[in-house]
Amino acid sequence: MKSQGILQNRRFTRFLIVLAVALAIYLALMVFPVGGERGRIISTNVTAVIFSLLAFRVFFGVWLSINANDISRRIWGLFALGILLWAVAEVVWAYYEVILIKETPYPSPADFFWVLGYLPIYWGLTLRYKTLNVIIDQRRRFIIFTFIAFLFLLIAYFVLIPTITEFDPQRLVESLLNIFYPLGDLVLLILASLILFSMGKGRFALTWRFIIIGFVVMSMADLSFSYLSWYGLYHPNGNANMVSILTDFGFNLSYLLLALGIYAYSILLDVPRAIKLSVDFGLLAGSKILIFIDSKNKIISASDNFMFLTETQNKAQYEKKLFHEIVGIDEAKIEGLTCTLREKGSISNYPLKISKAGSKDVLFTAIALFNPQNQYDGAGIVLQSELLSKETKESVLNEEQKALVESFLKKAGVSANQEEQALKAYFLEQIRLIYSLVYEFNGQYVANALLDFLEQKANEKGWKIHVDGHEISIPGQYEGQVLSASLSQLLKAGRSYGANAVSLSLIDEEMKRIDRELNPDVMRVIDRYSLRIGNQVAF
Repeated sequence: MKSQGILQNRRFTRFLIVLAVALAIYLALMVFPVGGERGRIISTNVTAVIFSLLAFRVFFGVWLSINANDISRRIWGLFALGILLWAVAEVVWAYYEVILIKETPYPSPADFFWVLGYLPIYWGLTLRYKTLNVIIDQRRRFIIFTFIAFLFLLIAYFVLIPTITEFDPQRLVESLLNIFYPLGDLVLLILASLILFSMGKGRFALTWRFIIIGFVVMSMADLSFSYLSWYGLYHPNGNANMVSILTDFGFNLSYLLLALGIYAYSILLDVPRAIKLSVDFGLLAGSKILIFIDSKNKIISASDNFMFLTETQNKAQYEKKLFHEIVGIDEAKIEGLTCTLREKGSISNYPLKISKAGSKDVLFTAIALFNPQNQYDGAGIVLQSELLSKETKESVLNEEQKALVESFLKKAGVSANQEEQALKAYFLEQIRLIYSLVYEFNGQYVANALLDFLEQKANEKGWKIHVDGHEISIPGQYEGQVLSASLSQLLKAGRSYGANAVSLSLIDEEMKRIDRELNPDVMRVIDRYSLRIGNQVAF
């Protein structure tokens, strides 16, 4: 789902309608005030308090809902703190205007809380940008620079130049505040723009679009307020004019846009993901069938799951029958395999296509069996097929059969190779999952930065694991514990990056889903080498 698809979400639509109605009522009270100018002042200040507290409430609710170990909890907590300080400033301003019924001095105690509120929001924005780990390309930097340069020219023309040229020592604090608010908003815009342009078209881009628009509106309102207050045009003689009404409207609108952005974030986290397994674990999943044949290639016995592969109804249909006839293999093919088996003693992972019950791919492993006179007496065969892993997760081999299967595979040199395949496939599947989630929520730039991050970590450790485009290559010389140790640390690093970019709880939820969907035999290999992350915190 694209981020724009949230407009079809009923919760978001209802919230948007409520905000639109509240804003329309407020605007109507500004244009057609009840109780004259006094009623307009009360409406403006009460609305500012309500809208700022609403924005704080939504940010605070998201903060409470996020896992304590999640970096997003810290980011949105800092936003909530900053907006709470702004809400306190609105309350102080309203106290002067509504309770004391006098014009709020400028500067006032409210300005202390407004200025203080910028600091945690700066911190939150910086933290968000640093955790994305994205280097913005030249084209996007040029767009940001052009946008910020335009705003700076506006600030310079309407605020900086008049303040400097008409400097009054008795209005020093006012002058400093007139400069701080627009420039403070400019810093907010720079940081928010860096985040948005780092994300591209991910789900969370919608959240940051609303937040950036909110900061733009706030910046324009601060610019207007600084200009009007310097020249005594903000509520001259205690009466509002169209410019002061629009300025107050901008401040209140910015709170709603911030609230809308974080509300969109909370919903986007809950929208279902459509990410499925892309690596075929079937032939690694331990779907093994045990068969014994005699020297004439007739079936002596087979494990019960042989019937699933051949779609026979009972043992009488295949016992003492020729193996190639039951499984639908060309007789010449099985004769050739038998000759090889007599000469070499084993065959490992030979690919066969069984056509008896439809086209099925299997891996054929066999160990030659000899009588006391050292004459060929038949073979123990292990067929590995993905069929059973798709139909059932329950193994139908008894303990004795499992032991024989493991013994035959080990003698044929198959077991260790399959374990390495399982480790690599599991690692690649989990990294693909993390990449997909990062891409979905934050866009291509942040997702590609994940691959760069993994290659950097591998290089730091001296591991010869390379990332080329979207391909991750793992050298064949890495085996067993060495392979597991390197993959485990890289997987933890990938999980940490994904948690920073998206959400720790979401990343863990999806990684555990992958674990649940895999065959238990694969997971036994993964757990034997301690590759599964489990509940361990990655940072």
